Amino acid sequence: MRGGCTAREIMDEVSMDKALISRAIKKLADKRLISTWTNADDRRTSLLRLTSRGTEIHEDLMPIARQRQEALLATLSYDERRALWSALFKLEAMVQTLGEKDERLD
Repeated sequence: MRGGCTAREIMDEVSMDKALISRAIKKLADKRLISTWTNADDRRTSLLRLTSRGTEIHEDLMPIARQRQEALLATLSYDERRALWSALFKLEAMVQTLGEKDERLD
Protein backbone atom coordinates (compact mmCIF):
# COMPACT_ATOMS: atom_id res chain seq x y z
CA MET A 1 0.00 0.00 0.00
CA ARG A 2 1.26 3.45 -0.91
CA GLY A 3 0.09 5.20 2.24
CA GLY A 4 -1.03 8.33 0.41
CA CYS A 5 -2.95 9.67 -2.53
CA THR A 6 -2.11 11.76 -5.56
CA ALA A 7 -3.34 15.25 -6.38
CA ARG A 8 -5.16 13.68 -9.34
CA GLU A 9 -7.08 11.34 -7.04
CA ILE A 10 -8.12 14.29 -4.89
CA MET A 11 -9.13 16.25 -7.98
CA ASP A 12 -11.28 13.35 -9.19
CA GLU A 13 -12.85 12.83 -5.76
CA VAL A 14 -13.85 16.45 -5.17
CA SER A 15 -14.40 17.46 -8.81
CA MET A 16 -12.23 20.55 -8.52
CA ASP A 17 -9.93 22.20 -11.01
CA LYS A 18 -6.24 21.26 -11.11
CA ALA A 19 -4.99 24.79 -10.34
CA LEU A 20 -7.24 25.08 -7.28
CA ILE A 21 -6.08 21.70 -5.97
CA SER A 22 -2.43 22.63 -6.56
CA ARG A 23 -2.81 25.88 -4.61
CA ALA A 24 -4.60 24.10 -1.77
CA ILE A 25 -1.87 21.43 -1.60
CA LYS A 26 0.82 24.10 -1.43
CA LYS A 27 -0.98 25.96 1.38
CA LEU A 28 -1.55 22.76 3.36
CA ALA A 29 2.08 21.70 2.91
CA ASP A 30 3.31 25.16 3.93
CA LYS A 31 1.23 24.86 7.12
CA ARG A 32 2.61 21.34 7.65
CA LEU A 33 -0.89 19.85 7.53
CA ILE A 34 0.09 17.40 4.78
CA SER A 35 3.33 15.70 3.87
CA THR A 36 4.39 14.99 0.30
CA TRP A 37 6.90 12.60 -1.22
CA THR A 38 7.74 11.18 -4.63
CA ASN A 39 5.61 8.22 -5.66
CA ALA A 40 7.94 5.20 -5.97
CA ASP A 41 5.51 3.60 -8.46
CA ASP A 42 5.43 6.68 -10.71
CA ARG A 43 8.20 9.19 -10.08
CA ARG A 44 6.33 11.84 -12.08
CA THR A 45 3.78 12.15 -9.28
CA SER A 46 3.84 12.93 -5.60
CA LEU A 47 1.89 11.25 -2.85
CA LEU A 48 0.13 13.23 -0.15
CA ARG A 49 -0.92 12.35 3.37
CA LEU A 50 -2.26 14.30 6.33
CA THR A 51 0.30 14.90 9.05
CA SER A 52 -0.66 14.15 12.65
CA ARG A 53 -1.60 17.82 13.06
CA GLY A 54 -3.63 17.71 9.83
CA THR A 55 -5.43 14.58 11.02
CA GLU A 56 -6.19 16.20 14.37
CA ILE A 57 -7.68 19.29 12.70
CA HIS A 58 -9.68 17.10 10.29
CA GLU A 59 -11.11 15.09 13.18
CA ASP A 60 -12.06 18.30 15.00
CA LEU A 61 -13.76 19.83 11.95
CA MET A 62 -15.73 16.84 10.62
CA PRO A 63 -18.39 16.77 13.37
CA ILE A 64 -18.94 20.51 12.91
CA ALA A 65 -19.25 20.10 9.13
CA ARG A 66 -21.71 17.21 9.56
CA GLN A 67 -23.84 19.24 12.00
CA ARG A 68 -23.98 22.16 9.58
CA GLN A 69 -24.89 19.89 6.69
CA GLU A 70 -27.66 18.27 8.75
CA ALA A 71 -28.99 21.70 9.81
CA LEU A 72 -29.05 22.90 6.21
CA LEU A 73 -30.77 19.77 4.93
CA ALA A 74 -33.29 19.86 7.79
CA THR A 75 -34.74 23.05 6.30
CA LEU A 76 -35.75 21.10 3.18
CA SER A 77 -38.65 18.69 2.81
CA TYR A 78 -38.01 15.12 1.69
CA ASP A 79 -39.02 15.99 -1.89
CA GLU A 80 -36.80 19.09 -1.88
CA ARG A 81 -33.82 17.01 -0.69
CA ARG A 82 -34.44 14.46 -3.45
CA ALA A 83 -34.59 17.26 -6.02
CA LEU A 84 -31.39 18.79 -4.62
CA TRP A 85 -29.48 15.49 -4.78
CA SER A 86 -30.76 14.86 -8.30
CA ALA A 87 -29.59 18.30 -9.43
CA LEU A 88 -26.22 17.87 -7.72
CA PHE A 89 -25.64 14.49 -9.41
CA LYS A 90 -26.44 16.05 -12.81
CA LEU A 91 -24.05 18.91 -12.13
CA GLU A 92 -21.34 16.50 -10.98
CA ALA A 93 -21.72 14.51 -14.19
CA MET A 94 -21.30 17.70 -16.21
CA VAL A 95 -18.22 18.67 -14.18
CA GLN A 96 -16.72 15.27 -15.04
CA THR A 97 -17.51 15.76 -18.72
CA LEU A 98 -15.96 19.23 -18.74
CA GLY A 99 -12.92 17.92 -16.87
CA GLU A 100 -12.39 15.22 -19.49
CA LYS A 101 -12.53 17.88 -22.20
CA ASP A 102 -10.00 20.00 -20.28
CA GLU A 103 -7.63 17.01 -20.00
CA ARG A 104 -7.57 16.67 -23.76
CA LEU A 105 -6.25 20.23 -23.94
CA ASP A 106 -3.28 19.44 -21.66
